[in-house]
Amino acid sequence: MAIVNDPISIYVLIVFGLFFLVLGTVGNITSLIVLSRGAMKRLKIRPYLIALAVCDLLILYLILAPVMNIISVGNKSKPRSTITCRLLIYIGFFAMGCSSWITVAITLERLLYIVRPHMIRPKHGTAIALCLTIGLVAIINIPLAMAWTAVKGKCTVDKVYHMINFGVCSYIPAIIMMLSNGVITYTLCRWPNQLPRTSTTKRNSSIRISLAINFVFLGTTFPASIVWAIMGKLYLPLYVMYYANYSLNFLMYIIAGQIFRKELKILFCTKSACCPKSDTHSSTFIDSSTNTTV
Repeated sequence: MAIVNDPISIYVLIVFGLFFLVLGTVGNITSLIVLSRGAMKRLKIRPYLIALAVCDLLILYLILAPVMNIISVGNKSKPRSTITCRLLIYIGFFAMGCSSWITVAITLERLLYIVRPHMIRPKHGTAIALCLTIGLVAIINIPLAMAWTAVKGKCTVDKVYHMINFGVCSYIPAIIMMLSNGVITYTLCRWPNQLPRTSTTKRNSSIRISLAINFVFLGTTFPASIVWAIMGKLYLPLYVMYYANYSLNFLMYIIAGQIFRKELKILFCTKSACCPKSDTHSSTFIDSSTNTTV
């Protein structure tokens, strides 16, 4: 991937890259802690969110951090062999593909619930769907990684494989998300009362979280993919924005997820300081009062 790295852009990469690295580390680890607590354990999309946080951490430390180091060091970076290139490319695109398609799986799961709210779902349907998603991404990326080679110590590949990688990680997921969100919005606007009333709180949290992470994905990764497809290169600020997707989901959970906010408040507040005793049971009350797992 050709990247325009003028001095100003390199400065932007270091400053904002480090910011997103710290934000993503704190946010994703906090998300994993919150998702293991209280009412979050019965949230239908919880396994997806846990897997998404893990993938985002891998991307930040296996791709963003090394790229920051390589570009800042410049020609002093160590040359790579073909085997090393293929291994690094596979790990990187596998993590990005998992992050993208887990987001798609969350969106499709919410779409299915909106369109068919009373359909009986398999007990372990979420776990099966998650495993299939990760397995398919792992298989698809094997031939794509094998196409890479080392030329003068740098990893290179034909542009067509770049297009395929972007298609797997960005173009196809973005199209599915936009279509699904359109159907979800249309359905909720036209038939707002068709869903089970007992699942209102958890349903709203799940739908808002799904829409929020879709918004982050489409707003950060998709523009960079389009610009590269047109120009064949990226400016570093746009490249950094691409990786903002893997740092901002925690903030989206806070903004969009009512139950997530309650659990986060309980986690960081002491019993005597800022959390009234009634608040410490609020998420449990919501969870126990909704018999339908959404």
